[in-house]
Amino acid sequence: MLRLTFLILCLAGTARADELPPVPDGGLVHLKNEPCVEPVFNLEGTCYYSRDVKGNEYVAFFTKQELGMVIWQIIDGERVEIWRRGADV
Repeated sequence: MLRLTFLILCLAGTARADELPPVPDGGLVHLKNEPCVEPVFNLEGTCYYSRDVKGNEYVAFFTKQELGMVIWQIIDGERVEIWRRGADV
């Protein structure tokens, strides 16, 4: 829960390549978290699943060192990357 709170607080800024994007209006509801592997760089970490007030679902990947690396939005059952540390998506 601490990491989700951190994610929400970090999302409040203006999005740049190394800053997390803003939280959707109305905030996010935490659904679950689980160990996972980021597929591009094969990094092990934790995926945090959330939903906004409009029903859009998101997955945020944090490394084991608690560094936010990737955020995906779930669209039609597929993960669509909307933010990646160090990249303009």
